[in-house]
Amino acid sequence: MMFQRKVMAVITAVALMGGLFQVSSVLASAPTPLVEGRSEYRRIDSVHRYVLDVDSRTRLQVESRVWAGTSPNTVSLRAVLFDDEHKRVAEGRNRRGLFVLEELLEAGRYTLEVRGRHLGGKQESSNHYYLTVRMD
Repeated sequence: MMFQRKVMAVITAVALMGGLFQVSSVLASAPTPLVEGRSEYRRIDSVHRYVLDVDSRTRLQVESRVWAGTSPNTVSLRAVLFDDEHKRVAEGRNRRGLFVLEELLEAGRYTLEVRGRHLGGKQESSNHYYLTVRMD
């Protein structure tokens, strides 16, 4: 009986520590690589940074999207693209709460910063957005 309690205590401690480590890793996460295609879902009410390394002249197109059950009129997503010296290169054009960013980039390292927020009222079924990225 005593052995079973000790085993349960160890399992509980490991589970709690795992949860704490997951939370701390989310809070201190590094920028996510920006790759062509569809990104993972991200929470709207936060700031996310994506990093992009460009080897040669490239046309970048990034669009934000929300889940089908969420009206774009209830959210505001903004994007700013910075170069490796943290100079503003481009800003996404607002389109009904979402954004479209198109820019011709020279070789270098870039960071895309996406800021989101809900505009008040009833929150829809989703608190998440994703990006679609195209590079030519």
